[in-house]
Amino acid sequence: MKDMISKLVRSKKMKALYVVSMMSLLFATAAMAAGKPADPKIIKGTQDVIKWFFTILNGIIPATTGLKFAWHAWQKSLSDADAGEVQQHNSAMKRTLIWGGIALGANAIVTVILWYLAPSK
Repeated sequence: MKDMISKLVRSKKMKALYVVSMMSLLFATAAMAAGKPADPKIIKGTQDVIKWFFTILNGIIPATTGLKFAWHAWQKSLSDADAGEVQQHNSAMKRTLIWGGIALGANAIVTVILWYLAPSK
């Protein structure tokens, strides 16, 4: 047990963790002493452009997911009843729906966070 503890103390990761901890303690006090942060100075209109981009993505993601799903369904109908190819397109259609839903959910989360952090005036 003593061997394991001494190896852990001498490891580079532990030394790096110690250095990072000490640096964060050093700079955290300066950050806390600075007081309440003001509004970020972002170029005027940047937040609106970012919101617009993510709003547009809310329309593009379902459209591209639907097109890719339709393409796999069309390829499946042209596959001459080959079981392996039908299975391949079935799994591709399933993956398309899953990843489209994940992308839409992630985009919606980012959009909500942006609307919360930077409300329109």
